[in-house]
Amino acid sequence: METLRRLEEEQTEFKDFLDRLRHAKDKEEFDAFMAQHKQRPTPPNDQPSQG
Repeated sequence: METLRRLEEEQTEFKDFLDRLRHAKDKEEFDAFMAQHKQRPTPPNDQPSQG
């Protein structure tokens, strides 16, 4: 019974680990994407748009 409980615990921890890994990868790609777009000149966002 103890072994089964420990296995379930490890499975949960592993799933959490995979979720964190996936989020980290998504964030990495998102940061790279944002870095690419920051290189282009963009008008400041604090001014009201004309039009």
